[in-house]
Amino acid sequence: MRPRESEIKTRDEVREIRSEVTNIHEMLPKVRLVEHYALCADSLVIQMIEKNKEAQSQSLGELQQELKSLKALLLSRGPPTPSTPTIPSFPGYSKPSIPAWQLAPGDHLLCPYFARCLLSVSVPGGRGISITSVNW
Repeated sequence: MRPRESEIKTRDEVREIRSEVTNIHEMLPKVRLVEHYALCADSLVIQMIEKNKEAQSQSLGELQQELKSLKALLLSRGPPTPSTPTIPSFPGYSKPSIPAWQLAPGDHLLCPYFARCLLSVSVPGGRGISITSVNW
């Protein structure tokens, strides 16, 4: 290489470096602005998380208070009294009963659909139900 060519090459490289440095100087305020926006966004997100946390805590507190009120209301009713369910009486309404074709001697209910029943349901004195197999 001749000295002239090397000088030209060096000058071109210096120009390129100056151009890159100038570009960096121009971008620096933009980078700072983006950094500022990112910090603001972080701050806003943190504030939103805190507000959400406060709202959830308040809702949870209200729910706990409602539960305490319901518990107090239930306890103020007194102990539960065992009672048999009552069937409402309406005009023309009768108490449900077992159809006559299902009744057999000895208070046994037999299956009417098969000539040979496998099960018999016994209702002794109207209390409890026992199931036994029947062989004919």
